Amino acid sequence: MALREYEYFLAIAEETNITKAAHRLHVSQPSLTQQLKRTEEELGCKLLLRTNTGVQLTEAGEAYLQMARQMLQLYEKFKYEVGQLQKLNHGRLRIGASWYLTTTLLSEIISEYTRQFPGILMDCVENRTSLLLEQLHSGQIDLAFVSRFPHENSVNQKRLAYLPLYQDPFCLVASAGCPLQTEENGPWVDLASLDAYPFIMFRPNQRIRQITDRILSQAGIHPQIRLTTYGFPIAMTQAAAGMGVVILPAGYITMVKESYDVRVYGLNPAYSAYWDIGAYYPHYDIMPFALNAFVECIRNFRPIR
Repeated sequence: MALREYEYFLAIAEETNITKAAHRLHVSQPSLTQQLKRTEEELGCKLLLRTNTGVQLTEAGEAYLQMARQMLQLYEKFKYEVGQLQKLNHGRLRIGASWYLTTTLLSEIISEYTRQFPGILMDCVENRTSLLLEQLHSGQIDLAFVSRFPHENSVNQKRLAYLPLYQDPFCLVASAGCPLQTEENGPWVDLASLDAYPFIMFRPNQRIRQITDRILSQAGIHPQIRLTTYGFPIAMTQAAAGMGVVILPAGYITMVKESYDVRVYGLNPAYSAYWDIGAYYPHYDIMPFALNAFVECIRNFRPIR
């Protein structure tokens, strides 16, 4: 049944006259009569009895009228709910990010978004980039902030839109008491001089470890791994204590370095030592209201670097 049929029948029942109902609905009487006939034929029963004074509802007609009123009320409630969603007075948004991006990026964006749209319930999920993309594809989250390898393509993300944000360069961190040699032709640390030097490394399944391995391979060195860890804080703490050097993203270093007695060295641009920070979200013909507003918030975001 179409919503229009319910409206037509409600008007006939309230006016108890097809002519008056047609006038009220701004349709012709024959059109209204034909619509009523099609409804009765579809249901296989009479809904109205014609009398000298108009029409009278049958028992089936009374039941149909009750249902029609309920359906119209539900539709009005639905229109109200959609209106509230359009106004972003309520809704839900599930955002994924790595621990690193949750710390350095996501909190700033969420603060601005919730200031503008306090009625939206935010659900933040922390995970590795590869798992976040799986969750995005399966519909468990609405958007994922990710760190990508330099020049990484999105061949496996064809159903997703990608919004680039900025490049986050990598630096080498060492104890302040262990000055390192820099290159002759630039201010960057001389990685070649660190062959067999003690390093603090991250776990093999982490992107930062994979990028670090690639950088050290390009430099032709074989680090002595003194510590393997998952967390940036312990890596920074042990680097400051002189256990070894560690490669970390500049966004994190900038945030915490005042708390550590360390030296920070840049890496030669030839190593492409950075990762791209951006956000993936599904392609939509019509994007959900809350997600659309969040994407616009990201577009207008200017991180402090």
